[in-house]
Parts: sequence; structure tokens; C-alpha cells
Amino acid sequence: MLCQRKNDRPDVAAAATLWRMEAYEKLRQLRERRKISQEELGVAMGYAPGQARQSVSKIERGLTKLTVDALVKGAEKLQVDPGQLLAVDELSEAPGVQGLLDGAIEHPGDVIPLVAYDGSPERRIAGQVMRPPSLRGVRHAYAYYAPDDSMQPRYAAGWLLYVNPAKPARAGRDVVVLRRDGAPIVRCLEAVLGNEYVLRALSAPEPERVARAEIQALHLIVGSDQDA
Repeated sequence: MLCQRKNDRPDVAAAATLWRMEAYEKLRQLRERRKISQEELGVAMGYAPGQARQSVSKIERGLTKLTVDALVKGAEKLQVDPGQLLAVDELSEAPGVQGLLDGAIEHPGDVIPLVAYDGSPERRIAGQVMRPPSLRGVRHAYAYYAPDDSMQPRYAAGWLLYVNPAKPARAGRDVVVLRRDGAPIVRCLEAVLGNEYVLRALSAPEPERVARAEIQALHLIVGSDQDA
């Protein structure tokens, strides 16, 4: 069968995760646990020497909001994923997106992380993009550039894809395939047959069968920046 795109209804949660006082407290606790001074952390975040200690002090007291850049640099210094600083409660992480930013920084719900890969399964946060309506309130939503032309005419290389990893991937839907060996690929999920996924590249004449053990997760694509 050929995969057909269905209209995706917006998946709206009760509210986006908010950057609350508990999260600022978590930043302080992590810093003290690592025996890092406010000055040292502030410099790592990009604040000027002489202002770094005061800047971090205000952040830990909830008086100053973090920028994405400062958050990512601070998380690197603290040796944690950025999402661990954002998490207010214990997170139930979606497979393959542990630690992704949820966009609730400065303007809660306005942005989602742009995820990139360097030819391997290891992801990095390359930036941020505006959150589309279809991902409003989705905690672990992210964006990903189509890596090649294998899904033409649906997507071309470089199209920005919007991904909802919390929503189950069903047959007939397009997915980001997180492989255990190699960078992710974009495919249409045709079927799940026992221990195999049937995946189709629209540019290929036949689908391929891939053992489920070779795949870390399938993340549902809900749209692209080219959608009308």
C-alpha cells in the first residue's frame, strides 16, 4: 500500500511546561552538587566576568529568565542535558528524546528545539524554531531538517519537519526513524509485522523491512514548514 498523509489534528496539552521556581532551585542544587561557584557557572554561561556571580544569583532566585544559549552552556558546564534543568517534576521521557528542550524558556510554548545529527545517532541541539500550532503544549516536540530527497514529492532535502515523539506512530504515517547505528532517516511507516517495521522511502520502488531491534524509536511527523 502507499502511505497517505492524514490531516493531523492539533495535539494540545493542558499547558506547556512552565519555567517555575522549582527549576531555578534545581539549577542551584546541581551547581552546588558539582561544587561549582556562581561566578564559574556564570562565566560558562557567557556572562561577563564581574557580572557572572550576580547574574547566576538572580537566576537561582527566579529574578532573571534564562536565554536558550545560556541554558545550553550552563547545562554543559553542569554535565546534564538542558531538559533536566527545565523539568519541574520527574519526567517520563519519550524514547530517543531524553533531555530535549521543550520550548518553555523566556516565552513558554513559543519555541521548540531544532535537533541535528552529525552522521551518527548522537543528537545535538542546533538552535530553536517557532512552535507550530500542531505542537502547542507537546512537551518533547522538536524540529528536524529532512536529510535527503528520499521522501519526495512529500518532502525535499532541507525542509523543516515538525515532530511529536509523544504521539504513537501508526501505519500510514510519516516518521523520523531513530536508528541505533547511524543518523535518523525519514520514512513512511507502512506496517508493523511481528519483529519488523515495514518502512517506505517514497523515491524507492519497494518498501524495506527493518528489524525492530535495529531501531531505537519512531517519532511521528505532524507537518512541515512548507505546509499551507
